[in-house]
Amino acid sequence: MSSPLNVVQMEANRRNAQQSTGPRSEAGKKISSLNALRHGLTSRVVVLPSEDLAAYGKFSDEYLASLAPETFPERQCAQTIIDTQWRLNRVRSLEESFRTHPSYIRTTMPVDWTDLRTPLRTRSTVWQRLLRSAL
Repeated sequence: MSSPLNVVQMEANRRNAQQSTGPRSEAGKKISSLNALRHGLTSRVVVLPSEDLAAYGKFSDEYLASLAPETFPERQCAQTIIDTQWRLNRVRSLEESFRTHPSYIRTTMPVDWTDLRTPLRTRSTVWQRLLRSAL
């Protein structure tokens, strides 16, 4: 049987929960959906809010033109390749930024790769997953 204090606390928790319903506006929901974002490699979103959508569009158009897919399955495969390459380019950019400005990455990027002592096989696993998802 619950003690009176626990019952009082549970009631207070229920009242507080009614007030804590999370973001209500579409903009707030969009922002909060990216709360757990670190590097965006496995994100459902290809172009991150911090990236240039026009640059992705140009990249995608040029890449698609060079692949010249003719059928629907070819276009689907081409789009998967384009999206995966965009993500890989993001990683290269982050790695280059880290090499040239390690303090910049540590203070502004939501990437948890700031410790160079992390075993290479850990990072290699991310690459392998990306490559498998592209094929």
